Amino acid sequence: MDKNYIQSLIEKNGNKLFPEEGDFISFNIDDYQKLVFSEIYKIKLSYKNSEKKIVIKKYLHTVRGTSNLASVLKNEYDTLTKLYQDFSAFKNMGVVKPITLLQNKNILIMEDCPGLKLNVFINQYLRWFPSKEHLKKTENYFYSCGQWLKEFQKNTNQSETFILTKKNFLDNIERKIANLKTNGIAISLGYIQNYVEKKFKNQSHYELEMTGYHKDFVPWNILVQDNEINVMDFDRFSHGTKYDDLTLFLTTLDGVKTILGINKNHIDKLKSSFLEGYGLKPEETTIFNLHLLKNTLKALSMIPIENSNTGFIDLLYEKYRKKRSINFYLKKINKILTGNNTF
Repeated sequence: MDKNYIQSLIEKNGNKLFPEEGDFISFNIDDYQKLVFSEIYKIKLSYKNSEKKIVIKKYLHTVRGTSNLASVLKNEYDTLTKLYQDFSAFKNMGVVKPITLLQNKNILIMEDCPGLKLNVFINQYLRWFPSKEHLKKTENYFYSCGQWLKEFQKNTNQSETFILTKKNFLDNIERKIANLKTNGIAISLGYIQNYVEKKFKNQSHYELEMTGYHKDFVPWNILVQDNEINVMDFDRFSHGTKYDDLTLFLTTLDGVKTILGINKNHIDKLKSSFLEGYGLKPEETTIFNLHLLKNTLKALSMIPIENSNTGFIDLLYEKYRKKRSINFYLKKINKILTGNNTF
């Protein structure tokens, strides 16, 4: 998707995107990013009455791993459309606003949502010696993230339930451990089997409600600004249990502790704020910890190989961070299995 194509696309559709703003005058490409699964253009449009900013997201055939990108694109557009309406009553949380889709071109057009990604905000304002103001502001963002997830699950709840058995849980765990083994990370399956046996000792199965499942509800998919959060990237939206997004978010956040200059106690406060906003009940501890175990194994497989920070000190440190992160999550797994986890 080159600039010539973008120019042609905007020239043809400029008047249609915001007809209420009067005649379309001109546009400017402010930013371009080529990500793993998509290309992103950020564009400023000038109209007679005002300026508008949009994001053009094009799905990439070569890396999506599916031949039906049009259905994936429509899934994201339909999900955003519904959620944008659902969250319209809230002033401090929402989703990015969809404008239109071009299914035959695998393109989704959205209104540009201002702000920083939550992980970038943490990296900029919580490292080394953060001010009390930034700490409080970040805690408020995470409280809102918990509220957002609760509201999202309430509005996407299905009448169906999922039956979690010892067998299907262990099958999932075994696949994750096998995948980790191919990356040189060895984990004792027997130790985990004993833990799972205890959790299912007095119960043959757990019946869990099915809710909306973002599948990548993590800080880098959350935009923050002026005490407001907006969630993006719903291309993998489906349905699962409420514990899937919940525990993936927490295990990913826990990994922030391995960044140079981050105070672990600050991250624990953010986790507490998130859980307070979400409202997890004490009687959910067992099923919560089972999913926490599963998603901690997933977090192990998500450890970035590429440098994720900038700056000379960071570049020196990043070469050691992967090993540090692996050891961190292995210790976390051990805490879950021994009952010493602090969540």
